[in-house]
Amino acid sequence: MATKNEVKNPLSDYEMDAMWMSYRYAIGRHSIASVMHAGKLVQAVYDRLTDDQKAFNAFDMRREVNMRLEWEHNFGLDFSFPQEEFDPIKALMEFSTRPEVKEVGLLKFLQSHWVKVSKGSNNEFVYHIEDTKDKHVELYAHGLDDLIIWANAANALDRRKHHIVTTKYEGQIKEQEAFELIIQHYDYDTGQSEIALHYCLIDSYLESAGRQSYLAEEYITNID
Repeated sequence: MATKNEVKNPLSDYEMDAMWMSYRYAIGRHSIASVMHAGKLVQAVYDRLTDDQKAFNAFDMRREVNMRLEWEHNFGLDFSFPQEEFDPIKALMEFSTRPEVKEVGLLKFLQSHWVKVSKGSNNEFVYHIEDTKDKHVELYAHGLDDLIIWANAANALDRRKHHIVTTKYEGQIKEQEAFELIIQHYDYDTGQSEIALHYCLIDSYLESAGRQSYLAEEYITNID
């Protein structure tokens, strides 16, 4: 989408530093307050940053998420990806669909493997998998959920990642701005984890300070 480079009430230098420090501190803390901060932060700064500033801070959030994924879940992107393609959660979502991963469940697979992701010649994700030395560390779904929530905050902030989604419901057609929302659907009985892509209206996200509701797929007729 086109970028806008002027805002009426831009953040001061101090506010910019405070924003940067707050998400650097909050990502990976795994507390209720730090997770709730994701949506509140985007709500507070969305209209006070240029689109270029939004894109930079979204990239910075994704780098922090990537670092936490490496530390906590044995999964991470290398830096062969340009800014606009650096998306560790999307890479993880794709990885979770591999047959050998689905067979045992994503979290169990990552307990015993280290996965490094590089960029292929056709811009695809290339996964380099090794056995880990420490196989007894148990991974939990809520820890991954916390990082996904911050990845969604980055997607909400970054207008380059937004789409115009056309919906048709009860005969009414609407075109609305939405972003890619990632949700982990975890089955505690089987240990299976499915990471799925949905679309969330940016206005709804901002109004609710980050409530992760999404459009029902059956009502979406087009995505630009």
